[in-house]
Amino acid sequence: MGSYQRLILKIFPGSGEWQQRFRGTRCHLLTFNYDRLFEMALLRMFGIDAETHLLYGEDILNSGLHHCMGDSMGFKDGRFCFLKLHGSVGMRIHEEYGQPRYYPYLDGAKPGEKLELNDERFLARSANQLPQDLDPKPLIVFPFEKDFVRSGAHNQLAFREYIATVWLQAERVVESATEIWFIGYSFAMMDRTTVLGLLARAKQCERLVVQNLPGEAEKICQILSVEHPELVVPLVPYGCEF
Repeated sequence: MGSYQRLILKIFPGSGEWQQRFRGTRCHLLTFNYDRLFEMALLRMFGIDAETHLLYGEDILNSGLHHCMGDSMGFKDGRFCFLKLHGSVGMRIHEEYGQPRYYPYLDGAKPGEKLELNDERFLARSANQLPQDLDPKPLIVFPFEKDFVRSGAHNQLAFREYIATVWLQAERVVESATEIWFIGYSFAMMDRTTVLGLLARAKQCERLVVQNLPGEAEKICQILSVEHPELVVPLVPYGCEF
């Protein structure tokens, strides 16, 4: 949590209200992680009431879910966005009448409150006693499922709209980036092709910083430069723990 808090201070510098700092930053954050550590650190640092402001909506994380219980997605242009490229245990989805419908996850915790993490916090039916056929499931997308959706294959997966919309937004973010940092990312083969496809759009990027453990960052940069000469963005290894 301390590492995430330091990252948050870099993304949102200054001492003003969180709304002002969110509007003023030039940064965006993309992640493959399903967990909610970033969100939990953010809410507790700034004392944001997620019941008043939709956490993944346009006013806070701008992650695409801009209605409290909406059936469509969208992003607010010109401001910070937090893209969870494989979904999140903090997002919920349910297919209703042939269309995906999104539900927020509210843990009800107060800023600074110590949390007990168990299955009850993430399984809506056990917490809210919803009938099983109406139970929104955590919006978690495995890599092969994401590739299936993005290939254009016809499918009825509930998260089909989410994946298409979030990855399109990721392409826009990368296209406008002048600097890109990969923090703790190993460029594993499972997602390397997809990520390199994103980086091919980084026409304005002046450098790509690979932050990883000392020695590992240099190794990753060497592998990328040798195995992927098509990657023209200058690579900068940064051997530093997160």
